[in-house]
Amino acid sequence: MIRFITRTIFKNKALWSWPAIVLLFVLAIMYWGDIAAAQNSYSFSVQVGDLNLSAAMVMSQIIGLITLVCIIGFPNHFSQNLKSERSSLILSKPISRSDFFFSDLAAVSIVAVAYTLITLLLLAIMLAIKAAIFPFQFFLGILLFLPLLILTYYITIVLFLTITNSYLAGAILGWFITSLSAGLLKIEKLIDLFGIESELFRYFMVALSYIIPSAGGVEELLKQIYSGGFSALDGGLLAFILVSCLPLGLLSLYIFRKKEF
Repeated sequence: MIRFITRTIFKNKALWSWPAIVLLFVLAIMYWGDIAAAQNSYSFSVQVGDLNLSAAMVMSQIIGLITLVCIIGFPNHFSQNLKSERSSLILSKPISRSDFFFSDLAAVSIVAVAYTLITLLLLAIMLAIKAAIFPFQFFLGILLFLPLLILTYYITIVLFLTITNSYLAGAILGWFITSLSAGLLKIEKLIDLFGIESELFRYFMVALSYIIPSAGGVEELLKQIYSGGFSALDGGLLAFILVSCLPLGLLSLYIFRKKEF
């Protein structure tokens, strides 16, 4: 089942925009820009004319576009599988709903890792030609955490897809809810900033940060790697991210198992 779903996702032309975006960026820098190694050896800077942009700033924009492509592209096959004619055909095979659900997550992870490897290959070629550098920890960080970032959004989208049976509603609600995680990551500071004194509200918002998959936490981990490599990585934040993926992931599984097709 994993192989079947993986092949289906690879055929999704919307996701081909991912490597296309990276290829266009690489070609643009190769022609108009330049690369300089950062002093910390974990990263680099991009120079375009008089602009000197850090890798963190550049990668933030590229990953933002990649995330948007994935929000549009990845849920498509799952929404198709929720249609009665497709679901009845798939579930008529000797496979449980739980196996199908986890096979889908595994297939999405495999495709995300594959496209991430293509991304890293293109970036490695650019850095080798322009600056003769290979920031290993930078590449390893992207390989580990870019697929995780995609999964934080996908888990929430699958939940709303299963509830609403609507591709559009699932994608929009999943994107909106998961995007809130960036603010929830700093909720204590925001509460103090706005002078909210209610302890009940404070506890509620902190609890909410553990329920919504923390895409904001993954983005923070990537920033840490850009600036200081894996020695700067916050292990507690990584554990928090993994825990935050469980509630909605398990809720999605429960609703999917109980859903009538």
